[in-house]
Parts: sequence; structure tokens; C-alpha cells
Amino acid sequence: MLRRLALALLLAAAPAIAPTGAVAEPFRAAVARQVAACWSIDALSPEAQATTVTLGVDLGADAVPQADAITLIASDAPAPAAQEAFEAARRAVLRCGASGLPLPPDQHEAWRHMELTFTAGAYIS
Repeated sequence: MLRRLALALLLAAAPAIAPTGAVAEPFRAAVARQVAACWSIDALSPEAQATTVTLGVDLGADAVPQADAITLIASDAPAPAAQEAFEAARRAVLRCGASGLPLPPDQHEAWRHMELTFTAGAYIS
């Protein structure tokens, strides 16, 4: 009896673990479809147009991207081209996500942080 009580207390005190990776995969596809309409590289330099960037994006419970929480995680180009491509990708996320992205509100923990990859004129995932 004492052992069961101790185990129950340990489980109750364990921190919540946020879903990662594959759990967010179907949500990334929905976001990709919406953000693709706003991703444009026409005004970028040739170097930036050929750049792949990965952004970290935090989303509020209303599925709106938090402007101050969009970061550059990775790029395959030197700083000037990477920064230019990052800014274009950031604008695409903010523009197409301004009224919320197509995500289920009851699963906020699964999609509250996403990594989105943009490359050479095409939004990947």
C-alpha cells in the first residue's frame, strides 16, 4: 500500500512533457499549405533565393505566430543571404498567420512550437 502511494505521488509530481517531432508533423503540413501562399523570393538577391532557412516559430493558443518569437535556427548560406531569406520567411509566416493558422485549438501543446523550413522559392515543411 505504501509503495503504491509513493508511486502515485511520484507520478503526480512528474513534469508534463510536451509532444515533439512526429506529433507535430500533420500540423506542419496544414501550416505549409497556408504559408506557401505568402512565401515569395522575387525581390531577394540571387544568393538569398538559393538559400534554405529553418525558422523556430512559437504560436499562441489562437494559432497566431508570435512575432518576437520567430528565430533563425539554421541556414545553408553565409550571413547576408541567410538573413535576407530569414526575413522573407518570417514575413510569410506573419502575413499568412495574422488571423491564425489552421490548427486544432485543443491540441495547442502539440503545435505551440514548430520548426519550419523554407528553400529556393518553395516552402518545404
